[in-house]
Amino acid sequence: MPTLREALTIGDREIVAFVGAGGKTSAMFRLARELRAVGAIVVVTTTTKILVPPASPALRVVIEAHDGDLATAVAAVLRCGHLPVAGSAATPDGKLEGIAPDRVADLAGLTGVTHVLVEADGAARKPFKAPREGEPVIPASATGVVPIVGIDALGWPLAEVSHRPERVMALTGLGRGDRLDARAIARVLLGPGGNTTGTPPGARIVPLVNKVDDERWLEMARELATELQRSGADRVVIAALVGARAVIEVVGSATPPTLR
Repeated sequence: MPTLREALTIGDREIVAFVGAGGKTSAMFRLARELRAVGAIVVVTTTTKILVPPASPALRVVIEAHDGDLATAVAAVLRCGHLPVAGSAATPDGKLEGIAPDRVADLAGLTGVTHVLVEADGAARKPFKAPREGEPVIPASATGVVPIVGIDALGWPLAEVSHRPERVMALTGLGRGDRLDARAIARVLLGPGGNTTGTPPGARIVPLVNKVDDERWLEMARELATELQRSGADRVVIAALVGARAVIEVVGSATPPTLR
């Protein structure tokens, strides 16, 4: 199986935004580790909020309210060989406040930086979501967008598994007690007003179906991948991001690029 980097077709000098629900943070940090393992210089940040990551020898949380101070602090962390996780403030409930989306390109422009990974959506730990007005907060500099859904949303009552269920209802026409089917999930992930709203022109979109850790889930994920392809996806990644190999299957024929 390919690595997550290969499955998502990550090439040189990319800004990748993660949206949706059901594994954004796991995907972002997994990709960061894979990129660093092949010599890439990576910055992680958010344009919304993320939980402050646990302490790690390789990782440094960088918090600065002013753009110039943030860039300087991130550059210092990079010179020490660490992975910077950049934000503008820490909240009392243990979250990292994000940066303005137009500042993401500044981090990408720091000397040596090859990749910036951005969590651009929040989901309150649900496996599925639809964005409210103003979401997701995808930077205009993004070269790739990864809309994520947990397979454990498929077939369950909408209100039980959705963040912002009222928005899911508005986009799909389903009621609160109706079960989410593949068509409804694809509509929210890829349709107008859904998880990829605000994707810059030319940025590629690679949906990721997460939590596929047994054969029953795999058959359901393949069904969902087929519907995502009908909705315009060229490539769909089926994954179990907390597992040892992460990528279970890739649906689609795009050739992954090679980092130089």
